[in-house]
Amino acid sequence: MSPGRMLMKPLNLSPVILTSVNLTSAFYLLLGDMRIRVIEERLTWEDALDYCEKNHTSLLWMADENDQEAVQQWLDVNDKSGTFWIGMRQSTVFGFWIWKDRPVTVSNWKDGQQPEPSLAYQCGVLKTTDNNKWSNEHCLRKHRFICEEKIFKMNV
Repeated sequence: MSPGRMLMKPLNLSPVILTSVNLTSAFYLLLGDMRIRVIEERLTWEDALDYCEKNHTSLLWMADENDQEAVQQWLDVNDKSGTFWIGMRQSTVFGFWIWKDRPVTVSNWKDGQQPEPSLAYQCGVLKTTDNNKWSNEHCLRKHRFICEEKIFKMNV
């Protein structure tokens, strides 16, 4: 798990969701010094990325299976279902999948492997209807999306 994305665990070592708060119909999940928020507005992938970068930090990316499991549990607990943009897209030049600014190093694809390269503009979604697996969709489709933001801690 990358720095700042640690899922805190109690003494029994089972993962827990730290907090989930409804703030103006926005639900948050805290993961270490990061929090995620489901945005209910349906936007294209590029517009969702732009929204997240202007109002939060970025579209959600998952560093490892622990991040994926925490997000899945949180979506289940908060009764969030459907298709959500996450911060992953397919390189139109080389065909491999990347997060906004880093390679995809963990896999949670619906069929166990990433989709074949496509000439169409493909971006990544998380589908709760497919057991929270990833899938590819044309980036111009409109979906709800998940933003993340860094929480800065001040020493006083």
